[in-house]
Amino acid sequence: MNQLKIRVWDGKQMYYNIEGWNKNSFCTSIYNDNWISGEMSLFTGNVDKKGADIYFGDLVKAPSGKIFKVIWDDEGLSIRLQSKDLFYYNFNVPLFEVIGNIYQDEKLFIHQ
Repeated sequence: MNQLKIRVWDGKQMYYNIEGWNKNSFCTSIYNDNWISGEMSLFTGNVDKKGADIYFGDLVKAPSGKIFKVIWDDEGLSIRLQSKDLFYYNFNVPLFEVIGNIYQDEKLFIHQ
């Protein structure tokens, strides 16, 4: 069973190890009892070629150099990689490398 890991981007900072949340995306950090509001991302249960956790919303680089966004596919109920012109449903996770996320590094995805 995969470990449930959540991170939250509040527009300025990424918070990891979130211990609680509600449907309005308000979260409390495991480090303190302060409530933070922001975009929540879940851990996919996968790690990249360097052992880094992969979250939904991460940007990953393929061996070809192409950059993909990690998203959830509602229809296929699975993880999917999306670029500007391609989708991958079945991919070899250990070949990819996390290079950022859509909150802090969107320019990497847009300007590829």
